[in-house]
Amino acid sequence: MFRLTVGSGQPTPISPADAFSGFPAWSPDGRSIAFSSNGGDSHVPPDLWLVSTDPGSTPRRVPLGGPPRSEMTEKDWSPTGDRLVVSEAGSPPRLFITDTSGRDTAYITPTSTNARMPSWHPGGEWIAYVRLDQEYGDLWLIRPDGSDDHLLVARAVYPAWSPDGQRIAFSRPSDSAVAVWSINADGSDPQQLTFP
Repeated sequence: MFRLTVGSGQPTPISPADAFSGFPAWSPDGRSIAFSSNGGDSHVPPDLWLVSTDPGSTPRRVPLGGPPRSEMTEKDWSPTGDRLVVSEAGSPPRLFITDTSGRDTAYITPTSTNARMPSWHPGGEWIAYVRLDQEYGDLWLIRPDGSDDHLLVARAVYPAWSPDGQRIAFSRPSDSAVAVWSINADGSDPQQLTFP
């Protein structure tokens, strides 16, 4: 995996050349990148890694405690940059929250939930995520402590908060096309923004 410098177009490797790496996420202050990687060991699933954006920095694996874990996929940082919400591709995928040391880690979605695509609210109050229980997936909101888990809108994927945290943009697939919509965080005023 590489970091590309805007303007020069110069790529800088941030993970071992022989590693499977992906799903990067910049920290809010722009000084760290979280990503998934197997560290070059093809016998293990991709785990959670961090790397500083300082030149010459060495990536480090986050030593998550608890039971053996499955592949790490999508992730997002808390607004304060001290925690991450991560989708673990288990059976089914679940969301967990961890600090950057890996010592304070807890699942926030039930074992029966196929939870993907987390997006942390700019103020920290909510995490938007997608439950892939249906054909297209539904958009849900949950508190970072796992409480108040509820459906926001059906048939919605890839959530992204507005900078003020008032609305959420999402993609809504159909049988023939995909459109971009937005909705208030309380579930009111859905608006279709693109018309394929």
